[in-house]
Amino acid sequence: MEEMLANQYFMMRKYNLAAKELEQILNFTANKKLAKKLIICYTQINKPREALDLFLSLISTDIEVITATDPLADDCPCPVLVTNIKNDLVTYENEFTKFYVLGMLLLYCKRDASIKYFKKARQTNPSETKIDRILELLTKNEFPTINKSKQKELI
Repeated sequence: MEEMLANQYFMMRKYNLAAKELEQILNFTANKKLAKKLIICYTQINKPREALDLFLSLISTDIEVITATDPLADDCPCPVLVTNIKNDLVTYENEFTKFYVLGMLLLYCKRDASIKYFKKARQTNPSETKIDRILELLTKNEFPTINKSKQKELI
């Protein structure tokens, strides 16, 4: 029941409510697909550090959970969220945070753009070891992405 409610809130873009439900579910079960939704929620409810921690944990164990996202079929809000951040409709405390949030969101649909923003984050704050680890994971191997033509249309 909680998962259905969480998904409903997520589809309605009520990220605060979705995050609360997702956190409760993830306290009792490891569900990678729900964790990837919680990352998105955290980026929108002023919890970017929590998003970064969860993102690193998820891509360390199964990067394809994120890279295999089909923006259309999965109702992924990332293209709109990325545009809002780039246009400063959503703001963060500093450029470093803005860059790593963009990096996280872009991995759902554009790996190369994701890497670009994580590199910008590293330039802004070279002492953040989590960014180095993320870049290592993203550049270590080529991995498949899906629907490349659709991805280009969306971003």
